[in-house]
Amino acid sequence: MSLRILWLILFCSFQTANACDICGSNPNSMYVGLLPNYTNHFVGLKHRFVKFETEHNDKQEYGQDVLHETTLWGRYNLNKKIQIYASIPYLINNRIDNHTSYVIHGLGDASILANYTLIDNTDSLNGKLYHFLQTGVGIKLPSGQSDLIANGNTVIPMLQLGTGSTDILASVFYMMRLKKLGWSLDGNYKWNTTGANDYRMGNSLNANWRCFYWYQRPKHAWVPSVGLGWEHMEANIDRGIERELTGGNALMSSIGLQLFKGKFSIGSTFQLPIHQNINSGFTQGSFRISNQINIFF
Repeated sequence: MSLRILWLILFCSFQTANACDICGSNPNSMYVGLLPNYTNHFVGLKHRFVKFETEHNDKQEYGQDVLHETTLWGRYNLNKKIQIYASIPYLINNRIDNHTSYVIHGLGDASILANYTLIDNTDSLNGKLYHFLQTGVGIKLPSGQSDLIANGNTVIPMLQLGTGSTDILASVFYMMRLKKLGWSLDGNYKWNTTGANDYRMGNSLNANWRCFYWYQRPKHAWVPSVGLGWEHMEANIDRGIERELTGGNALMSSIGLQLFKGKFSIGSTFQLPIHQNINSGFTQGSFRISNQINIFF
């Protein structure tokens, strides 16, 4: 197995279940996974679990959102410099509050991202310090349903499987590795346009720092990692007016483990909030678990 490694950035639309504008939400999020930098293409599946709990202003209204996202994703290498990534999620959003409960499920918004490699000396046999720099742009497509009805009422925008908008994605990634020990720093930004019912989700920023160690065995490799993640989302806009009690930020800790064997990789990441201020403090997110499996060809 090659020792060339990088962090793959792939944007996914992740819509959450809500009964009001201040219920738990984490739209348009993403997570990062370690992958070997094969010249091959790949296809894979990843699953993510997130839970949010919300207590309203009068402390008599309570809501819980349990979110599952299973994503089919892949990479196609046009050449040594340009790589195309694509993903389509299937969402299951379970909403429970004082008055009702329901489950929303279906395909979400697909994403396409093109990454360009600016620096890559990971093939060098002479150096001990390796650098990798990549940047990319892409779009999120309005493939998810944005006019769902539950319990006889039209579901609010924060619950819909899709936003009904075509959004712009941008990313940058840097990795440095000294022998088997390395670290990475990546950031991505999402510019949202106005979608269904003249509603626009707030723009979002994500940044991640991770430290990893490549433990090579004769027929496979283990790669443990630890890190920090920062998420920020601006307030939503409803018919030109900023919605109160939307948006926020969170600082997350993470620990992960990847296994690489032949043309297969499998891994899991656990995240825990260190600090969060979501929807003006009325919403609290719990731990998050991400799992993935990939096949290279």
